[in-house]
Amino acid sequence: NIGYLFVRQMIETACGASLDDALQRLIFHPLDIHGPRIAMTRDDLAAVAMGAAGSYHPGWVYHGLLVGRLDHAALTLDRLLTTDLLPRHLRDAMCAAHPLGGPLQGRPWQTTGYGLGLMIGTGPVGQKVLGHTGGGPGSTIAVYRNDESGCTAAAFLPGEDTNAVESVAFDAVRPIF
Repeated sequence: NIGYLFVRQMIETACGASLDDALQRLIFHPLDIHGPRIAMTRDDLAAVAMGAAGSYHPGWVYHGLLVGRLDHAALTLDRLLTTDLLPRHLRDAMCAAHPLGGPLQGRPWQTTGYGLGLMIGTGPVGQKVLGHTGGGPGSTIAVYRNDESGCTAAAFLPGEDTNAVESVAFDAVRPIF
């Protein structure tokens, strides 16, 4: 999506730094998360698990490819939504769902919507989830939070089975009564 390239360019212009430097300074360091980074070359992916995508070049993603450990993905979402890094009105806007519809066939979503950068809806047992699913050649990741249970989880699977990875993440964040 070329729009993300424009957003990257605006961030770099406003910060006077690369996207990676801006993310480190404005997001990851304040949240005490060390390790995620923007991959721009094949060499940047040398130690990254990406399923069967060993020859993938991150340049296919115009804005760069954010890579890191799975627990860092969960920590980032959790801390963005539970700390005061973002002003309350921005967090509220991020979490305000704009409904799109009902169940998605072959996936655990019962209702679907989007906030600012977040997929928002309900899972199979009615739990409200906020987060995002991402896929690329050879792998799929899902990072979700349920405010009711206070749980945030990330799941990664080699391959492109979106239902499986979302189901694992949704199960991990559902309230246990």
